[in-house]
Amino acid sequence: MAWTPIRFSTTVGMLEKLVNAQVNYELHRGHTVELSFIYMSKSEASSSVETKRLIRTKTWTKSSESPHIPRAGPSWFIAVQSDTDLAGEIEVAYWGPAVKA
Repeated sequence: MAWTPIRFSTTVGMLEKLVNAQVNYELHRGHTVELSFIYMSKSEASSSVETKRLIRTKTWTKSSESPHIPRAGPSWFIAVQSDTDLAGEIEVAYWGPAVKA
């Protein structure tokens, strides 16, 4: 069954949302997964989810730092498995706005 990425619309209650989304994604995959977070603009995130391809710009940043931790930089994120080939098709676990510093 195809996975539909979970979209967050707000940063309120972000940590709880992240935990729930992680559990749901791991149930879908059938095993635990380590995720990386790719920070970018809202339009880049939306396009990446829609096309299942990372939009190739120089503005995104890959990190293991969770989006519930306040940070500077791009304001949206997509979460993908850490070992995902970012040059190919990607499966986004969840995405949305990140908590800004």
